[in-house]
Amino acid sequence: MKPDVDKANNETKEILLRLVPTYETLAAASKIHFIQSIISRLLVDTIFEEYFIGLPRSRADELRNMETYLRSFGERKDPSISHALT
Repeated sequence: MKPDVDKANNETKEILLRLVPTYETLAAASKIHFIQSIISRLLVDTIFEEYFIGLPRSRADELRNMETYLRSFGERKDPSISHALT
């Protein structure tokens, strides 16, 4: 039996979208994969959010900021680079 997410209210759909961006595809394909994805995301968000257990909050914030900074380099669209790769 596959979950019918079309019957969910808008608030529930927003929560599902935040937890599992591909929830519509997963719900249509398999109930177990849908549930596993929701549970996995909840575990990551609530339990495994910290980098290391015991790491001071200030240091974790520094690492998170560095991760965001480094990610920004990968998001840049430089036409000369994309042209060279094609």
